[in-house]
Amino acid sequence: MLDTSFFVMFPHQLVYGMISALLAGAIWLHIASYLGWPVSTTHSIIGGVLGFGVIGRGS
Repeated sequence: MLDTSFFVMFPHQLVYGMISALLAGAIWLHIASYLGWPVSTTHSIIGGVLGFGVIGRGS
């Protein structure tokens, strides 16, 4: 899913990206649950990590 070897020279970027993915997933889950929408925790986190990977080091 995400090759962490691309972040060997920038480990702080990997940490910030993972924290951002978790926070974004948590915020989305709270909003969707509050509104009563069906939502998947796994899809939320996977989407956050994939988005970070594309933005952080390119496709």
